[in-house]
Amino acid sequence: MSLIRELAQIVTDAEIEYKRLLESGAPGSYRMELRSAAGGAGGASCTADSGVRSSGQIYHADNLQLLADGIRSGELLEKLNMIYCDPPFFTKTKQEVNVEVYCSDENAAREAGGGSAASQDDDSDTEKLYKVKLRQRAYSDMWNRDIKDYLRMIAVRLYFMRDALKPEGSIFIHLDWHAVHAVKLIMDEIFGEDNFINEIIWTYKSGGAAKRHFSRKHDTILFYSKTENYRFNKPEKEKSYNRGFRPYHFKGVEEFEDEVGWYTLVNPRDVWQIDMVGRSSGERLNYATQKPEALLEKIVKAVTEPGDICADFFCGSGTLAAAASKLGRNFLCADAGELAVSNTVKRLIKRGRDFQLWSLTENSCPAAEQTVSFKKRGGKNACPARELPLRPSDMEKGRQLLAADPESFTDYKIEGTLDHDGYLTPHRIVFRTADGMREQKLAAAGSSGYGGSSGCSEAAITFDVFGHRTLNVLNIDNEK
Repeated sequence: MSLIRELAQIVTDAEIEYKRLLESGAPGSYRMELRSAAGGAGGASCTADSGVRSSGQIYHADNLQLLADGIRSGELLEKLNMIYCDPPFFTKTKQEVNVEVYCSDENAAREAGGGSAASQDDDSDTEKLYKVKLRQRAYSDMWNRDIKDYLRMIAVRLYFMRDALKPEGSIFIHLDWHAVHAVKLIMDEIFGEDNFINEIIWTYKSGGAAKRHFSRKHDTILFYSKTENYRFNKPEKEKSYNRGFRPYHFKGVEEFEDEVGWYTLVNPRDVWQIDMVGRSSGERLNYATQKPEALLEKIVKAVTEPGDICADFFCGSGTLAAAASKLGRNFLCADAGELAVSNTVKRLIKRGRDFQLWSLTENSCPAAEQTVSFKKRGGKNACPARELPLRPSDMEKGRQLLAADPESFTDYKIEGTLDHDGYLTPHRIVFRTADGMREQKLAAAGSSGYGGSSGCSEAAITFDVFGHRTLNVLNIDNEK
């Protein structure tokens, strides 16, 4: 049977599941793990009993559980001004990324196919590290190769996202040629054909060339409102170059000239040419499907005002959170993947953004079995690798590196005060890079350094390159 004949049943099944979860779903238990420096009021939280609000919320949770909990409790019901939805694209592949690890054992690094020395000065007192590149399994986009399973997953979440939007709110769902045609029909059913606003084409230069078809160099972003009373801010005009780049000399038409040629200023169109995140870009993170901040900034500016709440329930590398916080908007982001959560936390904390990290109890950061000693500068604090989600051909290399240097796979660690309620208020973040351990001090609220308040412990959450995180209580050695 063709997909078009099954779409009605897919939507019906999703609606039934949506109603079942509203009526009888079991609520999840959430715990705050990390509270960034400033805190404050303004964000949206699904934990009504916490009494804590900040400008950003990151949830390590299945988005369906989070949405259902938030709508049932009323914490998310008509609270969001904008949703950016960037789900898997139904590529029927397993997404992989390159991972760079730094090992202190030269022989192990060379046996793993690496071994290029890091760039420390010969006089440096830091340990010498050797770089190795491996391939990591990021997430699966297989769906049993059945688009019906994929569409049911999307549809049931869209019902909850509709409920979470304010009447003046909007949703942008970002897809490509694999499934956008079917999702468009589902969006028409759930949000209403009359609430379809734009089909935005994001075109870019990156990507492979094709021999059997035209190269696919664009994604599609479907823009829907919840009601006819949606917010749309007057956008800045953009350049439209004249034919032949020559002046028209039309009466009443203002023309301009730049190094390319003559142009006029027109209202922005629905085809956006924005470069993808390049390999050398300062934005680039260890994530397979990272989107550029310029793309998200354009969306956020179009439909929200400072202080509004923007949400992304497939947050990936945290681009929506980065763009929203830069523009003075609050954000709520969620992902079930540890790597996605780790990248989002690192991205925001490096920029000094205010946020809280929450997790479902079953996803919470595990505590290490023992208290560890840690020097205020340098020192080791390895993140125990609970699993190595590497490509099978790289698995043995990973095990050898881990045996030779347990800190090989450490990405960064956040140190601070562990509150009585079990969440960390950070003082500094330390990154493991080609140049060794690099420190960035943070302006922690209520603390100017180590020691913390009476009865509180010093602790660190260590993240490895796969996104796994571990909590250690620290014995601080004040030697430099």
